[in-house]
Amino acid sequence: MSVQTVLIVDDELNICRLLVRVLTKVGVRVLTADTAAAAEKLLLQNHVNLILCDHQMPGEKGLTFLGRIGDQYPDMVRTLLTGNSDFALTLESSNDNRVHHCITKPFEMDAIQKFVVDQLSRGVRQEPAQERDWRAAEQGDHRNALDSSDLALELCFTRQIGE
Repeated sequence: MSVQTVLIVDDELNICRLLVRVLTKVGVRVLTADTAAAAEKLLLQNHVNLILCDHQMPGEKGLTFLGRIGDQYPDMVRTLLTGNSDFALTLESSNDNRVHHCITKPFEMDAIQKFVVDQLSRGVRQEPAQERDWRAAEQGDHRNALDSSDLALELCFTRQIGE
């Protein structure tokens, strides 16, 4: 089995260093970029399985960047990191078909490690929350549509990863 690659996009050098240390312990190859433009160059040169991208960066914002690259890299798990607990931003990211997860800062490093390992072990990306919800509703399964929506919102709001 080949080594899986995670790209961390964050302008906070200390966050990048901590995440590199935590993720390399579990055998993951980790690339880092401090801007969306630098991340895009790395994506052109490397196969990336999962991206952890901060929202509040200089230049292009993380949510915009993840939305823009979604069609180019449909199998890459795209996760937005944000220190902003703003409901509108988190709802926008959970409704965006190109963002799979939203994690609020601060977070526990052990929880991020577990999240990444869990996501990579699935082998394929999950459908974005909105896509799952609409597909369930179209099939007449409104109970499951509501449940998956609640789960997406719970991931984004009511609990930080690791709680």
